[in-house]
Amino acid sequence: MRFRVRIDGQPPGADRGWDTDASGLGRIDGHRLYQLVRQTRGAAERSFEIEFLDAGARA
Repeated sequence: MRFRVRIDGQPPGADRGWDTDASGLGRIDGHRLYQLVRQTRGAAERSFEIEFLDAGARA
């Protein structure tokens, strides 16, 4: 199942996690924890959004 994440309405770029690319795209391939973002400039209050691109997602 494909997904897209955004930080403050933008692709994560350098703040991408292990399981996403710089444009925010990733794929669920099993039941496990996923690293979606990693704040390289230090922790701060930000808006996070995840969009499931395929039907049938459960979170």
